[in-house]
Amino acid sequence: MRGFGTLGLLIGNSFGCLWLVWAIKALAGSNAPVWPAYATALVVSAVAVWRLNRRSDFSSGGKQFRSRPIVYVAIVAGEIVALNLLVYGLQSYGLLSYLLPAIGLVIGVHFFPLARLFGVPTMKLLGTVMVVAAFAAIGAILIGFPVATAVGANALINGVSLLATTVVSRRRAA
Repeated sequence: MRGFGTLGLLIGNSFGCLWLVWAIKALAGSNAPVWPAYATALVVSAVAVWRLNRRSDFSSGGKQFRSRPIVYVAIVAGEIVALNLLVYGLQSYGLLSYLLPAIGLVIGVHFFPLARLFGVPTMKLLGTVMVVAAFAAIGAILIGFPVATAVGANALINGVSLLATTVVSRRRAA
């Protein structure tokens, strides 16, 4: 079974840490000093990936990516366009409390074509978890749960899922 390449591990770990920062900010309050923790997590993440790669032949990308880089660019470009439209739309209608779960939804959906492109089945599971968590958070906000709790739980699930997926994927590929 193939796993994330080096770049995928770094991206997964750094975005996983960022989701955890958003979870802390939502659950602990906006004054929580999380950016030093994020910087530390990124450094620890980068060192861990570097050490993993020193111990094994673990290259970035795979045959599918090298043969079809335009597909990857199209997936990422589509995600970026969707995220920009999402932010503009939610801001225009005064629905910013739904922003983080909606971002998680778009990012979760983008893992489905990436899973196929890279041949990494754990990305499908990650996408599914992120999409379900996003809908759960949106539903929780709609039925009256506190926004901070719904958004914080969603961000926590996304962060832990991203970090766990990179670890599981890496261990299976080694």
